[in-house]
Amino acid sequence: MDSMRVAELLKALDEFREKLIEHRKLWGESLSQPMPSFPVRNVDELQKQSDWLTRRLGALRPYSERFDNQ
Repeated sequence: MDSMRVAELLKALDEFREKLIEHRKLWGESLSQPMPSFPVRNVDELQKQSDWLTRRLGALRPYSERFDNQ
């Protein structure tokens, strides 16, 4: 991702947003009721999603910071 073009960045940001929404939905479905505090179901899948999101955010951060500074 050293020389990411704007179109590639937009695509990567869209992918990140979609995956983040998927993660939020699964997180909500994984909570116990009636007063949830932490997921009790889908823990392995939630961890995989979290790992992917963290890595992807790290890869996108330099580009977002560059645009933020401008």
